[in-house]
Amino acid sequence: AYLRAFQRYFPDPLHYTDTARPLLELGAAACQPLLVDHIGRILGWNPYQRVSNIRILGSLLDRTGGSVALFHRSALDWLADPERSGDYFVDPEQGHRVLAEAGWREFQVDFVSMSAYMSRWLPTHLAIAKRRDDLVTCITDAPYIRRAFLEGRHFELTPFWQDAANHQFRETCKYSYDKLADSGGVTADLYEAARAIGGLFQACG
Repeated sequence: AYLRAFQRYFPDPLHYTDTARPLLELGAAACQPLLVDHIGRILGWNPYQRVSNIRILGSLLDRTGGSVALFHRSALDWLADPERSGDYFVDPEQGHRVLAEAGWREFQVDFVSMSAYMSRWLPTHLAIAKRRDDLVTCITDAPYIRRAFLEGRHFELTPFWQDAANHQFRETCKYSYDKLADSGGVTADLYEAARAIGGLFQACG
């Protein structure tokens, strides 16, 4: 059924490669529905491309509240199987690499203005994309941890803190906290960061 649908939507596989596959890669890797505007920024689409490239997938997408997700899990399973999907194959790991790079750019520019999606899910994409050094930088960053603390989800970082007992890991955390303190961070910010980091070490150390 999916093969017939994709052949109907995309009789030209090259057109599919240029338009739909990049979006489907993101959908296959995303941890929650992505905002249409965010997809456009990640893929470098202008407003016209966003509208046309999303519309062409029709009923295969669930579009709710400005967000987009693949409608059926079975569609993801089919797309990720090259034996069944053929020319329409989608590699979820490529989606994770694209999301990891996009999120890392947001993190480097200004973690405060990071999108809500990347603020929560960047560590997951960095881990799956095997960007170990960038992952450690992210999850030991005091301002990033503080934001997670304020949003009530800093303990979501515990799966990535396997090295919490490692001396170098601890020193990296300390360096990031000291950097925040040296930058003139207000007392409340430092207290919140310290509570969050301390809680993670207690949970994982």
